[in-house]
Amino acid sequence: MACASGGDCAAVVEQRRRGWNGTGWTLAIAVVVGLLLGLAPAWRMTGANLQEALKASGPGTSHGRRHDRVRIALVISEVALACVLVVGAGLLLRSFLAVMDVDLGFKPSNAAAIAVDVPSTVDTNVKLSAFLQRPSAG
Repeated sequence: MACASGGDCAAVVEQRRRGWNGTGWTLAIAVVVGLLLGLAPAWRMTGANLQEALKASGPGTSHGRRHDRVRIALVISEVALACVLVVGAGLLLRSFLAVMDVDLGFKPSNAAAIAVDVPSTVDTNVKLSAFLQRPSAG
């Protein structure tokens, strides 16, 4: 990323660094939660007798109609949620592409950015407007 008019890029670099810092934390949390939730069933089964569990749930055993209804309801809700997420992602992508095609009204490559240090005594919009319109001292 180039800075316009040869200006100082420190603010831009710092903003990017903060963005990557947040992305890193998000990725780390996702990995830790994924590992914990992925290993939870295995940890739970460490003390169980697998042979007895498989014999108890062999052919001919059933948990009843209530269990079947709950299972079917969970599958239906999971599929419905997946459909909603796919449609939402498609709409978000379409909106993003539409925003990227908007004419800004100027060429960003010819734009310049400046930093203004506003004193702490400027606390209202009127004072800010007066501060920004006065001629500079140097």
